[in-house]
Amino acid sequence: MSRGRRRAGVAAVAAVLVACAVGRGHPPAAQARPAPPPDAIGRWTAPFEEGDVLAPGAVEAAVLPDGRVFYFTGTENPDHPAPPPRHGGLRLLDLRSGTPEWTAPREGGAGELFSSDLTTLPDGRLLLAGGPHTASLYDPRTNSVAATAPMISERWYPHAAVGADGDATVFGGVGRLLGDPPPGPVRRTETYHADTGTWQENAAGPASENELPPEPRIVLAPNGKFFYAAAGELGDPSAAAASGATAALYQFFDPKTRKWQVSGPAPLGARSGAFVVPLPLEPPYDRMTLVTGGGVLGPVPAGVASPSTTLTAVDANGEVGSRSTGDLDHPRWFSSGVLLPDGQILAVGGADRDDTLAPGTAGAVRIPELYDPATGKWTDVAPSLHPRGFRHTALLLPDMRVLVGGGADDASFELWSPPYLFRGPRPVVKQVQRAVSYGESFDITTPDADLVESVVLLRTPSPEHGNDSDERALRLEFSRSGETTLTATAPPAGTVAPPGLYYLVINTKSLQGPIPSVARMVAVGHTDVGEALQPYADDAPAPVGGSAPAPDHPGALPRPWPSAAR
Repeated sequence: MSRGRRRAGVAAVAAVLVACAVGRGHPPAAQARPAPPPDAIGRWTAPFEEGDVLAPGAVEAAVLPDGRVFYFTGTENPDHPAPPPRHGGLRLLDLRSGTPEWTAPREGGAGELFSSDLTTLPDGRLLLAGGPHTASLYDPRTNSVAATAPMISERWYPHAAVGADGDATVFGGVGRLLGDPPPGPVRRTETYHADTGTWQENAAGPASENELPPEPRIVLAPNGKFFYAAAGELGDPSAAAASGATAALYQFFDPKTRKWQVSGPAPLGARSGAFVVPLPLEPPYDRMTLVTGGGVLGPVPAGVASPSTTLTAVDANGEVGSRSTGDLDHPRWFSSGVLLPDGQILAVGGADRDDTLAPGTAGAVRIPELYDPATGKWTDVAPSLHPRGFRHTALLLPDMRVLVGGGADDASFELWSPPYLFRGPRPVVKQVQRAVSYGESFDITTPDADLVESVVLLRTPSPEHGNDSDERALRLEFSRSGETTLTATAPPAGTVAPPGLYYLVINTKSLQGPIPSVARMVAVGHTDVGEALQPYADDAPAPVGGSAPAPDHPGALPRPWPSAAR
C-alpha cells in the first residue's frame, strides 16, 4: 500500500470514529462544552475602574450606611518598597445608580495608613488603625477622614475587631516593619473607646501578652470573648519572630479580664493566609461554626497552598471542637471568603502558593467556588476575568451581589451575581424600622410574607486582605402576623451580634433554593422606629461605564467552563 493511500485510510478511519463518537453523544475534544446557566454558576460583569493613573486598588474596604464603598490600598508610604499605586489615597465607590461613580473624602490630617486595618464602629464611623502608632476615623456624616488619638504601640499588619460592648480591640501586628533590629510581634492588645476617642492598653500581667502572627484571624465568639482561629500571615518576613507553637493554638482573649486563655492545638497547626468565616448563627445563638479554608500549612515562605477546609465549633461555654469537611476544588492562599444570605460561602481570588516574596499574578486562582454547609462540598462557579491574588478584597453589597477588587497592582473591580439572583422573582421588604434593641420584637412589611423561609441579619462587611472580623450572619426567629407582615425577634445580646449596622434580608423559597431580597440597613443595639434605608433598588442595574484594561494573560482564562457540580 502506498504512503498516500495509507494516510487516506487512516484519515477515513478517524472520520468514522469521530462520527461514531458524535452519534453516541460525545462531541469531538476540540468542541468546548456550553457554559452552565447563571442559576448554577452565577454571572460576572465586565471589569470597571476609575481610570486615573493614581487610582488605588481595593485592598481595604467597607460598606457605608448609605451603601457606598469606602476603600484604599494601604500602601501609601513612599519610604517602603510597596507595590504601586502608593499615593492613590482614599476613595468612595457608588454603584447605586448602575454607573460607577468615584469621589474622594475630605482629609483632615489622617494618619499613616500603610499596613493598617479597618473596622466599623457602632455609630457607622470607620476606625483605621495601624502603622507607626497612627489611628484615624472616617465619618460618613461629614465625609471626612481625620486623625484620632494615636495607638499606644506601633502595629504593622494588626487586626481590629468590635466586641460585645461596641469598642474595637486591636490584636497583633509587628512593632517595626523594616530596619535593625528585626521586627517583633506586639504582645499586648489595646482597645479603642469610641465615646471618648481614647486607647487603653490591655495589661493585666503575663497572661495579657501573646505572640500572634500579623493579620491574625480573630472572631467574637458566643461567650463574649475574642477567638483566635490559629491563622494569620505566617509567610511574611515580619512574622519571623512570632512563635510557631503559639500561632498554632486556638486561644480566647477575655476583654473583661484582659487575659488570654489557650483552648488547645488546631488540628492542622497554624495556617498562613487562610480565610475564616462564621456560618450563620441559629437561635438560641449559643454555638458558632467557623469555616477555615485554604492557606499554607505552617510558616513556610513561598509554600504551596492547601485545599483543606476545617469546621471549628465554638460555644457559649468556651468549648471548641474541629473536624474536616470537603476540600476546596482549588488550593488557595489569601483568598476571600464571603458569607452569602443563603448561608453558603464564596471562596474567591487568592493564589495557589504563598507569593509574598514575589507578589503578582503568578499562580492566581481565577475560578471561585461555593461551599454548601448542607452537603459539606465546594462547587465551582463562573470564573472572574482579572486575576485577584494577594492584596484583593471581596465583599457583599446591599443588593446581595459580591464586589471584588484589587489584587497585585489592579485598580479594577468586578461584580458577581450569585445563582440565587437567577432563580425567580426576588422578595421585597416594603418597610422595617431603622434600629432594633436586643431581644426586641419588630415588624417587617412584605407582600411575600407567605413565601418567606428565613429572616437574616448580616453585619456590614469591612475586609482587609480577605480578613474580616465584622463578617457574621444571624437567622432570626419570626412569625407571620398578617398577610403582609412578619414579626421577627432581634438577637439577644452583643455577644452574638455586636452593636452596629446590619443588612436585613428576607429569603423566599424556590425549587433551587432561597432567593434573597435587597437589604434594608438596620442598626442593632438601640431602637429607632423610623424607616430603614434601602440603598439599592429592588432591581438594581449592573454597573456600566468606567474603564478597565484587558486581563494580563487572556489565554489563561479557564476554558471550557467548569462544571456546576463536583
